[in-house]
Amino acid sequence: GFDVGAPARAVMLLSFTLPALAACGFSVLVAGAQSRVGAALLATTATIGAAAAALATIAHAAGWPSGLRTDLWAMAATALSVAALLWLRRRERIATTVFGLGLLLVALLDLLAYWIPVNLPVTKSRLYPTTPALEFLADELGHDRYLRVSDNRARAVADRPALFHCNQNVLYRLRDAQGYQALTTLSYLKLWRPLASLWASVGFAGIAVADADSLVLDVAGVRFLIAARPIAALAGREVYPPTGEPGELWIYRNPDVLPRARLVPSARVVDDAEALRLLHAGATDPRAEVLVHQLPLATATDPGRAREEPTDSHDPAPQVRWLVDDDERLLWDVEADAPGYLVVADTWDPGWLAFRVDAEGARQQLPILRAMTCFRAVPVVRGRQRLEMLYRPAPVRAGFTIALAAAGCGVVWLAWCWRRRRSARGSLAIGFGRSAPQLESPTPPAKGV
Repeated sequence: GFDVGAPARAVMLLSFTLPALAACGFSVLVAGAQSRVGAALLATTATIGAAAAALATIAHAAGWPSGLRTDLWAMAATALSVAALLWLRRRERIATTVFGLGLLLVALLDLLAYWIPVNLPVTKSRLYPTTPALEFLADELGHDRYLRVSDNRARAVADRPALFHCNQNVLYRLRDAQGYQALTTLSYLKLWRPLASLWASVGFAGIAVADADSLVLDVAGVRFLIAARPIAALAGREVYPPTGEPGELWIYRNPDVLPRARLVPSARVVDDAEALRLLHAGATDPRAEVLVHQLPLATATDPGRAREEPTDSHDPAPQVRWLVDDDERLLWDVEADAPGYLVVADTWDPGWLAFRVDAEGARQQLPILRAMTCFRAVPVVRGRQRLEMLYRPAPVRAGFTIALAAAGCGVVWLAWCWRRRRSARGSLAIGFGRSAPQLESPTPPAKGV
């Protein structure tokens, strides 16, 4: 199965919580354990611990939810542990250093006890069962996407929870045209706004069956439409479940879908408003042209001229073959019979870089155009070539550089402090090693004087 999980969340929480704990008076707590504040804190934590333990006992006897019982026991253990440390410190049974380390250990254990169980890597079988419909999508979807469809827009809003949550597809390596909630770019959401039954800045629900033939579905690479119940208007497109068999989902094909990565012979420059109008009106042919917001200074093809016809009858047909399809890296072998554009129905972002890779592995950077208001397009030359896209956002690179520089400055500063301290110790040792000056003894007076 495909394992997912984020155990690093606990580490991130600790990295923020511990400095915040120190900033909120950790040192004051350590220093004031034997004062009146320490006495009040001892009484408060002991009371909270006793109350939480009593509630945990009642919850266990009454059969309350296991998660609540666990939280109550954890609260009781934490509060009573802090109270015990305060009592020992006030009785001077432990030193201040041991008291501070004990408080730090209690805080760590409390955070880890809560966060680690819910952040352990899990398999998809523990969250959702693998059904025949999901297996069908995993086998047939390829590099393209699916989208929810319902009888009407009101029904699409109600069907949203029944047709996968926005990130459930990640468990099965399936691509959802809805995107990943808040990570979906606003330009992509604007593309779907006229069709979406529920549209917001954090995503959209499915579409109504009346919009199933929209050109937007074709250019976005939507190969299949999934429904929670049979839809009579799409009966001729049904591909799952097999005829006469029950199904947990109904899957319909989009007969006009365009590949997620495809070759287009020419480009036309239009603004976003005009591009949206053309797409939703079906007034452009995405197989013949790609709508871009601007052209680079030097393009691989002149958008004003007609497409070149192959001069050799044996030239292979244009094709795009996927080699790598990862979240941060895409790689294709492209065979073009004329200059044109490789259009990729993935969201445009300035962090993406495109390269043409030769046989020796050398890379030539290519411009990435914003296509169809929110997708990507790169110019291609005639013939066989290998194209690559990498996600390398500039803020991440800048942050990594700054972090390395800061770490280097920290190392230099620590080395300087260590050397200065060592020099001071050496000077002190030399000072102690010198002989003290001898005081001259007074000459005793001569007898008889």
